[in-house]
Amino acid sequence: MSNSRAIAAVTATLRSLIERGFDPARDPNSDPLLQGTAVTMQPPDEARGANPPERQLNLYLYQVMPNGAYRNADVPRQLRPGETGQSPLALNLYYLLTAYAVDDQQPVSHRILGRAMSVLNDHPVLGRREIEAALPNTGLGEQFERVRLSLQPLALEDIFKLWSGFQTHYRLSAAYEATVVLIDSTRPRSAPMPVLQRGEDDQGNT
Repeated sequence: MSNSRAIAAVTATLRSLIERGFDPARDPNSDPLLQGTAVTMQPPDEARGANPPERQLNLYLYQVMPNGAYRNADVPRQLRPGETGQSPLALNLYYLLTAYAVDDQQPVSHRILGRAMSVLNDHPVLGRREIEAALPNTGLGEQFERVRLSLQPLALEDIFKLWSGFQTHYRLSAAYEATVVLIDSTRPRSAPMPVLQRGEDDQGNT
């Protein structure tokens, strides 16, 4: 089961995959023009600082939501018969990918975004080795439910609310969902005391 560093592990894994996708030495399918593209993880209103890189892909975790399917369910194989325990913290993570290029060269920024989306499309399930290499000892790679990525369509109203909240100019972006991250509870499990003999009124005596 994953520990509390699992959210950071997902982010680190996505960043590692995208960085590799921009490197011709590591990925033969990369676009040579995009070599050296910086992959950052800043809020959109802070992504372009005082000295912005020439080419940039910003990966930002903008929302964390509970996963309804696992919210109140015992995790299989984690509890013995008769035991009770706190359910894991089951989460869906939502990321925003935004591409930038110097002097607002739109064709270049489009190539950056297209390449990042292609990389994530080729990795719909995060691999155990990829997770461990990006951020070791989180347990995320060993959880029984794999972390899956899916492209999330955003309505124009949602896009407007999202970028208005950042108080910055809108840039063409793509949103992704990563599900599910299961963070194990640190509370101890408990089991009822065994009934040793039947007492009065059929009440058990322990």
